[in-house]
Amino acid sequence: MGKKQLGRTTALPKKPGWLRAATSALLSNAIPGTLYHYTNHGGLIGILRGQKLWATNINYLNDLSEITLVFTLALKSLKTGKYRFKKKAKIPEVAEVLEELERDIGEDIYVCSLSDKEDDLSQWRGYSIGGIGYSIGFDGKILENISNKQTMNSKGPKILAPFELKKCLYSNEPSAESQIEYLILGIDQFINNNPRCNEATIKAFVRKEAGSIVTFLKHQKFAAEQEWRLASIGKINENSDKLEFREGKSMMVPFFEFSFMDRKEVIKEIWIGPTPNMKFAEHAIKQLLNKLQLTNVVVKRSEIPFRNW
Repeated sequence: MGKKQLGRTTALPKKPGWLRAATSALLSNAIPGTLYHYTNHGGLIGILRGQKLWATNINYLNDLSEITLVFTLALKSLKTGKYRFKKKAKIPEVAEVLEELERDIGEDIYVCSLSDKEDDLSQWRGYSIGGIGYSIGFDGKILENISNKQTMNSKGPKILAPFELKKCLYSNEPSAESQIEYLILGIDQFINNNPRCNEATIKAFVRKEAGSIVTFLKHQKFAAEQEWRLASIGKINENSDKLEFREGKSMMVPFFEFSFMDRKEVIKEIWIGPTPNMKFAEHAIKQLLNKLQLTNVVVKRSEIPFRNW
């Protein structure tokens, strides 16, 4: 079986920025009516009181392979010759760049995870430890609207990249292969158009153009989560009053505050995860909602017979 000709997916424009536009176009824009954020006691109270979500720097997430997956797949395609690379002499240099980016690409990417599943066993296993877990249901369209306007609503210094709300792609999906193909094509095209480029300029190009691929591509083993991400991709102003830090298990974790204070109606419902004290858990949440004047939020009980206490 012959090598795939780069660019077979579609005829791509040659203008700057086409790679970002092409990879972003492969991600779903069909926002669900409700998206859910799974959390624990502290997270629920903080979100309801502060009217904020926390978008964590992607380098500090639990699974580091989420960042490296794109470059691992691209390196494999490059080294096995899956695609025809015009500038073959540059392949070792490109491989070195991809290996370096596996370690530091996520510096300017901040994400908050969501799911389109409201009462999901796999999520409760991770977030309902000891019978303590909730999923907060956000109105998808309102959340998208807020994300598009987040820079305008921020007080003080603004972030330089707005938030995007997109569904993650998984590595076994056809569109995921297209993402990798676009990345290889983009690098090949950049080198062809810039004969004097070197490792540093290639690296700068990939960092600028590949943020969307890194942020939204996940390993197929996580497909059951059906994850959506609220993400800021691009340089942020480190003097912003919305950049904060929290304690991690072994280091401080930087996160960016995503505020929905002006749109309280974005919260539609709260699901209580499996717990031995469902009646009292529901009563306490309703009291908190009443105190915060969030009386339109519907409280629901998990229907999954799962015990983790």
